[in-house]
Amino acid sequence: MKTMNPKSFISTYKDLKMSGVYLLISGDDVIYVGSTINPSSRIYSHTISDKVFDRVGWIDCDSKTMYEVEAQKIIEHNPLLNASLPSCDNLVTMNSCLLESKATINNMVKELPIIFQRTNRSYVKESDFNRIMEVMAEAARNELFIVNQEFMKNKEIK
Repeated sequence: MKTMNPKSFISTYKDLKMSGVYLLISGDDVIYVGSTINPSSRIYSHTISDKVFDRVGWIDCDSKTMYEVEAQKIIEHNPLLNASLPSCDNLVTMNSCLLESKATINNMVKELPIIFQRTNRSYVKESDFNRIMEVMAEAARNELFIVNQEFMKNKEIK
């Protein structure tokens, strides 16, 4: 990754339209990671903001992989000014995971045989419910294992 001071970066990339990921660097710390298709304009907008940085790092990448590279760099450097990760096909928020899990559990619970029912209350056997929870826990452990294997494999490649 090449780095240069902000003024040099702006003049070097002036009028160039190209996709890539940039890192704003202050001293030895990456303080912000972003992506753009207009490098000069984007870095200029950061120079007139309240961000304080002395160097800019640039990584050329195509627009199809730009957000994945950005996410990787945010995870790698954990910059103070990045509040979130960009939308990527291979990442989901914890909230999404919880909502999906809740929906899956709701659907499974609806399939339990009701043993007693009155107006707004339905009863199921605790053992049936516990079996669903065990299945979900096992599935989560297996999925987490697979995700960790993929993460470690990708980490080794890079």
